[in-house]
Amino acid sequence: MGKDVSVYAARTGSRRGLHDRVCGTGNKKLSPRPANHRAVYGYNWDWDADHEKLIPNSDYPNVELIFKLALSGNGYDKITSALAKKGITSLRGSKWNDGVLSALLHNSVYAGRFAALKTTTIRNSDKPGFKVKRLPETEWKFIPNVIIEQHPITWEQRTQLFEAIQKRVNLSKRHANYDYLLRA
Repeated sequence: MGKDVSVYAARTGSRRGLHDRVCGTGNKKLSPRPANHRAVYGYNWDWDADHEKLIPNSDYPNVELIFKLALSGNGYDKITSALAKKGITSLRGSKWNDGVLSALLHNSVYAGRFAALKTTTIRNSDKPGFKVKRLPETEWKFIPNVIIEQHPITWEQRTQLFEAIQKRVNLSKRHANYDYLLRA
């Protein structure tokens, strides 16, 4: 029981500390900061006295290509095959797949807004360990003092992109006797 209490305290304390860092609350009133400085595909971190910046790097043209293909109505398969034909690899140097591409398209950095606390962990009920759940956008914490230079799309284009993706998903679920967008 003592171990359970200490594990719970450590887990909630670290989660609370992370929340305080991102939101700028807690014992020390800080300006909101990113939870981590993990690499963002197409960008490098840069710091000055007041702001943290994401500046484009050599992979930025690949990001522009991905969003150009996505905005023109191409699905994940067409985008991944176009990237493979050009020999463009993902951030970790591997082939692109639907999950990596979806994570990139869902990242709000590419529309000019840096968000933190976008996921939460949930204990698995049927097996040991945890799973990560993506939170809805309304629960994300946006950090205003992170400057993103040259974002490839606007927030409105991002909204249109996800409406088009959702429309394709809905149309692909129809019965095969009817016309739908993703019919092969």
